[in-house]
Amino acid sequence: MIQQESHKVTLALWMDGRYQKTIGSGEFNNRRLAAFQPSSLPSPFRT
Repeated sequence: MIQQESHKVTLALWMDGRYQKTIGSGEFNNRRLAAFQPSSLPSPFRT
């Protein structure tokens, strides 16, 4: 029973890890792209 529980937790963590990676990387890329938009840069760096 304990083994089954730990397996469930491992699976949940693994699923969460995959979810975090796919969602997280998309979020990160979007944020990074947004950070490089001229409008979001501080005025001294605006072209």
